[in-house]
This record gives sequence, C-alpha cells and structure tokens, in this order.
Amino acid sequence: MFIEDKSEQRFLSLAVGKLKPMNALFHHVAISVSDLARSKQWYQQMFDMNVWKEATNEEKTVFVVLLKNEYLVLELFFDVNNVKLPEYRKTVDTDIQVVGIKHFAICVDSIAEFLLQKKDLITYVDGPHLSWSKDNLFAFVADPDGILFELFENK
Repeated sequence: MFIEDKSEQRFLSLAVGKLKPMNALFHHVAISVSDLARSKQWYQQMFDMNVWKEATNEEKTVFVVLLKNEYLVLELFFDVNNVKLPEYRKTVDTDIQVVGIKHFAICVDSIAEFLLQKKDLITYVDGPHLSWSKDNLFAFVADPDGILFELFENK
C-alpha cells in the first residue's frame, strides 16, 4: 500500500496486529431487467420473496426494487435506456467464455422437486448435472430476460 501522509502511516503501523478480522457476509445480487413489473413478479414467485424497498432516481429513468426472503436479497434495476442481454450470454456454453461474473447460485433441497414446483415459470433449463467434484447436483435456469442462475443441491 502506498501512503504519502506520514500521520496515516503512523496510525496504520500502530493498528497492525490490533485490528480484528472483519466478518464479510454476502448481502445481495443486483440484476438489470428489461421489464421491472414482470421480473419482480417472476422472482417473487420463483423464490417466495417480498418487496423490501423500492426507489427511483430524480429523473425517473432508473427504478430499483429490492426483494427479500429469509435467505436472499435481490436488487432489480430497470433503466429506461436498457440494453438487451446479448444472445451469447443466455446459454451456459457460450457465456462461460465471457470474462466476468457468470451467475449466482441458489441452494435448494431438491433440484428435481424445485423444477417440478416452478415448471410454469421456467423456460430454460440446463441440467441437472453432477458437479465436477461428483458430490453435488446443479442446474442452470434463466429468468425472463435470459439471465442465468444456478440451482445447487447438496447430495
């Protein structure tokens, strides 16, 4: 770390060894969507979520909805100038080649049972597959915009 301010350097040298490790907990996943009402309803039904907070900017060009359940917070963004998700980002095989965050994963007790219960909401499924470590099952599902997320089942 580069520090020019000598008083800050002195403070940091005094603090070394006295700071407790920070607990880092995952807070939320942010998703840009093309139709906020549709996506809000879909995610609420898919993961049994409720609206936690809603906001917009002064210009009314960006709208945000935070959905929450006991285990998960999703932040849905709608921008009036949104750009559609490219087709190559909508399948696991082609998206894996693109640098960046790939997906988020949701643990479920049973992928088969979850897919059966939510079959009316799901239009794309890849899997289930056995993980590379051979000790878990996973499947990929797409939201209404084609954004992938993973269902993960511990065996």
